[in-house]
Amino acid sequence: MKKLLSIAAAVIFLFPLQAQNQQTMNYDQAWKKVAELEQKSLPRSASEQVNQILRKAIAEKNSPQTIKALIHQGKYNLAVDAEQDTLIFRHLTDMLGKSTDPVERSVLHSMLGELYLQYYQKDRWIINERTAISGFVPTDMKEWSKNNFYDKVVEHLNASIESYSSLEKAEVQSYGPIVTFGKDSRHFYPTMYDFLALRAIELFSQVGEDMDLSRSLAKKKIALSSLFAPAGEFGKLNFDPQPGEYNLWALETYKKLLVSLSKRNLNTSVVLAELDKTGYLAKLRNAHQQYAFSSLQSMLKEWGNDPVSLEIVDKMADIYTTQIEGFTQQDSLKRTEKTKELYDLLHKTIQAFPNNERTSILENRLLQLTQPYFLVKGNNTFDAEVEKKLVVEYKNLSKLNAKLYRLDSPLSAVYSSNRGRQQTDEKKTLIREIWIPLSSRQPYERDQTELELNITEFGSYKLEFESDPVAEKEGNNSFYFSVSGLAVFSRLSAKDTYEFFVVDRVNGQPVKNARINIYKLPGSWYNSALTLETTIPVNGVGLAVYNKNISNNDVFYQAVAENDNGSPLHSFPWSYYPQEDRRTQTAETVNLFTDRSLYRPGQTVFFKAVATTTKDDSSQVTANKSLEFVLRDANDQEVSRQVLKTNEFGSVSGEFVLPQGSLTGYFRITTHNGNAGFRVEEYKRPAFEVTFDKIETTYKFGEEITLTGKAESYSGVKLQNAHVSYRITRQQSWWWRWGGTPEHFTEGSVKTDENGKFTVVFIPQKADGSSSSRSVYTFDVEATVTDVNGETQVGTYSVTVGDISMMLNMEMPEKLEKSSDEKIVVSARNLDGNDIKASGTYRVFSLLENDSTHRQLLQGNFETGEQTELKSKLKALPSGKYRLRLLSKDDRGNDITAGHDFILFDYSDKRPPVKTNEWFVVKNRVFGPGKDAEIVLGATDDLNVLYELWREGVLLERKWVKINNGNRLFSIPFKAGYKTGVVLMLTYVKDEKFYHHSTELISEKEKTGLEVKLDIFRDKIRPGAQEEWRLTIKDAKGNPATAEVLASMYDFSLDRIYSTPKWVLSLPQFYMYRTAAPLEKDRSFNPQQVNGYFAVPFKNVESLFFDRLNWYGFSLYRYGRMMVRGVLQEKVAGVQADYYAAPMAKGETLQMAADVADNVLAE
Repeated sequence: MKKLLSIAAAVIFLFPLQAQNQQTMNYDQAWKKVAELEQKSLPRSASEQVNQILRKAIAEKNSPQTIKALIHQGKYNLAVDAEQDTLIFRHLTDMLGKSTDPVERSVLHSMLGELYLQYYQKDRWIINERTAISGFVPTDMKEWSKNNFYDKVVEHLNASIESYSSLEKAEVQSYGPIVTFGKDSRHFYPTMYDFLALRAIELFSQVGEDMDLSRSLAKKKIALSSLFAPAGEFGKLNFDPQPGEYNLWALETYKKLLVSLSKRNLNTSVVLAELDKTGYLAKLRNAHQQYAFSSLQSMLKEWGNDPVSLEIVDKMADIYTTQIEGFTQQDSLKRTEKTKELYDLLHKTIQAFPNNERTSILENRLLQLTQPYFLVKGNNTFDAEVEKKLVVEYKNLSKLNAKLYRLDSPLSAVYSSNRGRQQTDEKKTLIREIWIPLSSRQPYERDQTELELNITEFGSYKLEFESDPVAEKEGNNSFYFSVSGLAVFSRLSAKDTYEFFVVDRVNGQPVKNARINIYKLPGSWYNSALTLETTIPVNGVGLAVYNKNISNNDVFYQAVAENDNGSPLHSFPWSYYPQEDRRTQTAETVNLFTDRSLYRPGQTVFFKAVATTTKDDSSQVTANKSLEFVLRDANDQEVSRQVLKTNEFGSVSGEFVLPQGSLTGYFRITTHNGNAGFRVEEYKRPAFEVTFDKIETTYKFGEEITLTGKAESYSGVKLQNAHVSYRITRQQSWWWRWGGTPEHFTEGSVKTDENGKFTVVFIPQKADGSSSSRSVYTFDVEATVTDVNGETQVGTYSVTVGDISMMLNMEMPEKLEKSSDEKIVVSARNLDGNDIKASGTYRVFSLLENDSTHRQLLQGNFETGEQTELKSKLKALPSGKYRLRLLSKDDRGNDITAGHDFILFDYSDKRPPVKTNEWFVVKNRVFGPGKDAEIVLGATDDLNVLYELWREGVLLERKWVKINNGNRLFSIPFKAGYKTGVVLMLTYVKDEKFYHHSTELISEKEKTGLEVKLDIFRDKIRPGAQEEWRLTIKDAKGNPATAEVLASMYDFSLDRIYSTPKWVLSLPQFYMYRTAAPLEKDRSFNPQQVNGYFAVPFKNVESLFFDRLNWYGFSLYRYGRMMVRGVLQEKVAGVQADYYAAPMAKGETLQMAADVADNVLAE
């Protein structure tokens, strides 16, 4: 078939095909029939119809129709066999080889460029694993590396716009059968050159995305600011992309397009291309932030009187919006200022062009900026006696009122949330209307006020808001809340078993006369109503237990007590810890290790495997077990296999010889329950390394820095007179925390001296526009050294430069117990993160309740290190909250400060050291015979606490305990039945807040494991460097242990290519929950919010739409799917044709498209 195809292809392209409108057949009718056949799932019949079209197109030398037919045949071919995804390349390439028409050739080049890019992108994860191939291109495209594909893309896309003189005279309409026309192309981009150049830019933008564009530009000595220069200046930039500089081609093509448009006096088209280029340059994040806006301002200044300024302002609005959204709450004034700038700019531009159809894009932005808004937020439930306030945020409203209703049923809020915004039949009584005072603001400004509710009667309530302008009815502008003295916390304690504790929401006492009402929904929310299923009274400890025996998922509960029925309905708790003991399960694991991570084809891979069996929290080696090992190549295909049996230590050793001449990449050795991966490459072992001498001094901006590097072989031979190229990038940082992205700073080259040394000299500078007085930047230096044999190695070094040279740091706990062994350590680090010595003074202040400074209590001097004197002084202070401040100076005389707030306490304290109702401290969580676990819970107020002790889903103890304005120590003695441990839960409610503390109490375990000691002996009497290594292995009790040791020695220089992974024996962990699910708070504790929805009358604005190449559903991204009917739709001869998978009609089969094409040509 392939031979026939080649002959047929030659027949097709014996003559160039010319684009023409004169047709000897009605192509529209023919393609309409194709679409109908595809709709009927008759792909074979459709393919035969396409063959007829192909015959006619060849006979009439109609290039567009021929290409269209080949696209369809390629589509059918992929649908049947995804492996034949290169046939369309062959067809188009053969057509290109026989064509002499420059326009036709340009179109074919453009299509091939896109196809090569598609082919790479669909399999890029596999292709990127391959070693780059240089010097030749494999015949089989399935063996290409990434650079082969990129080279082809660059070749074809550049060729597609090479014949610019012919293309500038050609109209896109001449290729109408394969083009989807855009409504704006005739005005802005009318020629075939424009069409193909825009396609090239779009595709080039996807090539070399992983490359550093700033570095490529620096090599060309092109300043980043010049990329944002006007078109005339930009057109003079010399990008001159060389082989491998893929990321420069998009900018080079932008330049060519801008020059062409300017030459043809298409000035507004130039502006659009410049705007598109500015968007592309956003990938240079720092440069875009610095130069893009000023560039757009310059363009607006020049074109402000032209309607194209609408497009400029639209792009400026994007930047404004990003800046506005980036301001924090603390920068609200700056946000308002920036919003005003945008508001004024939009207004001014709209008024300048009131009748232009594109003005609507700015009118929509203005509508969005001034969209009315209100948000009401507050508590879900209030106790009857507490203050009730809601916060109201608003924008661009002249009036906002609220109507307060009392609801006859607490079910209304549930209906409202589950039925969406559908209006429900609520029974409600108006209590009063509330006028909310609003301040006069600009239409783009937000403001805030409070809404006070004076209600003391238990029940369910609703606030309905009315505003001017009027909010939409379907908006969520009704605020439901409850007034109730009840609160519930609950859990799903076992399958279909629920526990509910009802307490007073202020003092937390269990409500003994309370009941739990259970509601169910018989049908859906739209055709049924909640009905009362059952009522469960609580017992003496406030607990109600419900065993769910209904199938409904929509089940709710509500707590009631006497005249208090205001508690809202809540959905059932869902958290449940299954108590299946997985420790009884058996897990077999095989850990695989290789002697290194990198090999050459033909080398031997030595491997070791350890088989283990885990059950009952214990793992044992698996002896005398046969294991099958399979070697798999880079395409995950089997290379060879072998079966080995484990020894008494559960281990086995083996080896595989890697095949010669196969595809390199990531290989694996696999076995049941285990695998290990490594790389196979035609590598060259590194002969030398590049290192830098450490610098001890710190530097300021503007000071010259000299780095000394060294190139030396692993055997100690110095590399003399070797070429060194270096590159320096700059990244803003704050000590150990990085900020922003690296940007190119400078680069250069030097030579090594007779000692293999070289120097890199540079002067660090801040980024342009940086005004901070305490800036810190890290300069990463990368030196690339090439020896006389052409081998290249890289060394790196980082230098951090700042306005200050030191930082103080304190290591101390947030809660410091006076008698604990925890240390207070003060350290100082220079800009490179290295510890340095420093001294200074410290001061300790007591703090008030709002954390403001009260008074100074201690003062002294410190030197870096452990602060034993300071800790001794702190012990004498009363328990409380304090602030420690340090003051020192760096070597430039700058004040360096550090601060830390901490709570000082003693386990014997009678009360919490600070005002709080959740002073929770774990004194000792590990317990055993004669050693209790100890937990402290304290509160400033009186608490009623539910105490629970659980072990593996079994409740061991439950009781209510009182804490009266003080601390309580819970001592839990160890019992034999506790096994691995228990969980203590403390749950309570106080002043409408829910608290839950849980801690795991762990049983002391007997120490296990092996102690390994390595002794190295070298006989100094004998010459040479022979050593004897001796391992001594003992068990946890110090007794000699019998063990097997795995050791390996490899060439450490290979780690310069790929680092060798650590050997780690990984064993499965079966964790058994020691507790039930924690108690969950009910919905009454959750804050809620509602907002008014204001529909904005956005105008319908069509985006600028330009010509696109029509692939008629063909795509290598979707290979392997039958693209006949489905979601993707393209217009074929005026008919909507669908191209996705669909069952074929009965009796239909689809012949390979390649065979069909051969048959056509053979005729």
